[in-house]
Amino acid sequence: MKRIVENPNGIFMAKIPMRKILTLLCGLLIYCTPLYAQELYLLGGSLGDTASSDRSYSWSLEYMQALGEYTAFSVSRSCCV
Repeated sequence: MKRIVENPNGIFMAKIPMRKILTLLCGLLIYCTPLYAQELYLLGGSLGDTASSDRSYSWSLEYMQALGEYTAFSVSRSCCV
């Protein structure tokens, strides 16, 4: 079930349940060919308010590859709902 929502910055985004995102990421990690990265981070968390039943989550994926002794290239993607 996909819904298009507008975040506080005025950007329209598809709201995808966290369970589907985690299932997709786990599947990619299992079935993909090996990645030879210097550093690969997958961070996530959720937060809930018991009084108002509000829930929120965020996640971030970052890839970093060394280019030399003192330089590196990094790409990241994050989402907060």
